[in-house]
Amino acid sequence: MAFNQGDIIHEFSGPGGTAQTGFSVTTAVSYSTLTQMAKAANNAFLVEMIPSMTVEWALERTLAYSDGAVGEWVARRVGDVVTPSSVNSTSLLVSKIPIQGHQGRLYLPGYSEQSILASGALVPNFQISMQGNVDDWLAELSLRALDMAMRRPNGTLDRVTRLTVKPYVGRQDRRLVRSRK
Repeated sequence: MAFNQGDIIHEFSGPGGTAQTGFSVTTAVSYSTLTQMAKAANNAFLVEMIPSMTVEWALERTLAYSDGAVGEWVARRVGDVVTPSSVNSTSLLVSKIPIQGHQGRLYLPGYSEQSILASGALVPNFQISMQGNVDDWLAELSLRALDMAMRRPNGTLDRVTRLTVKPYVGRQDRRLVRSRK
């Protein structure tokens, strides 16, 4: 079976628990397995986004879902930034801008508390830097024949043409999985 669309979930671990972020994809070429699709999405994130995350956070695995099937790629990698991380539920808030229709959101955990002002706003230079990273991430996905998309209520997919880093943090409470002891 070949797959030309799917849903991607990145799973992270950090201080106090784990977090997830997800998005849909369409492909210019069919992937023969969902594991290959998950690996491609994982590698794009590792190249463009992980270097900006703190060493307290790691991308643990990436899952790809399609037509009731699932593929998994496990490749644990911690961030490169050696400063204290922001609190567990505070995330970089990124808008997904599709070809048409309403915008979506991505919540990306694991960034330095030094990049966030007391008001919850991002330090302007950090926002500019992260905008470059998400632009490059979208391009890297495309190089791997994955186009980020948004799944509409009717099941159709709209390709995401741009990602925009918001000038303030987002709270990721709904996507946060707290440690269980």
